[in-house]
Amino acid sequence: VSLKDALLSDEWDIVTLQQASHASPHLETYEPYIVRLADYVREHAPAAKLYIHQTWAYEAGCPRLMNMAKLETAEEMLERLTKNYRSTAKLIEADGIIPAGDAMYRYTKAGEDGALLQIHRDTFHASYGVGRYLLALVWYQVLCGKDITENTFRDFDVPVTEEEVLRAKTIAAEAVRSFGEPLC
Repeated sequence: VSLKDALLSDEWDIVTLQQASHASPHLETYEPYIVRLADYVREHAPAAKLYIHQTWAYEAGCPRLMNMAKLETAEEMLERLTKNYRSTAKLIEADGIIPAGDAMYRYTKAGEDGALLQIHRDTFHASYGVGRYLLALVWYQVLCGKDITENTFRDFDVPVTEEEVLRAKTIAAEAVRSFGEPLC
């Protein structure tokens, strides 16, 4: 299916755009493509709100961090991609940012005594349990503007503890607050 066919296939409420994760820290990879893409989406889905989905930093020690993203640390990757997504959202006048990357990074840093928590399944993809749950919470809160603290969903692909659920809810809410109030 072409992008045009997909955009014309339905009356879309929201369309999201993102850069490939390994290219997201490099602003020069966004232009002129993101402007053209946003214009194309607006032309073929004029009623849709346009959001930017912030990708996340790779784990420390991930081979892709140096080989593909060309960076030394996860912190550097997050800092650069966050700056790029914020400026790109302004450039294309996006309706909002889905701060998935911020939430993923916050979760890794939420361990006791500085211990890093596991949120990736392979150093760069979200884990099937709490990683995907955290991302879903962020998307839900941003796009629907609903309070996630009372969410009762528990149908996970892999086991997720109650402690992980509570931590994910807290972190998702913090990440969304850090990027502003929901716009829908």
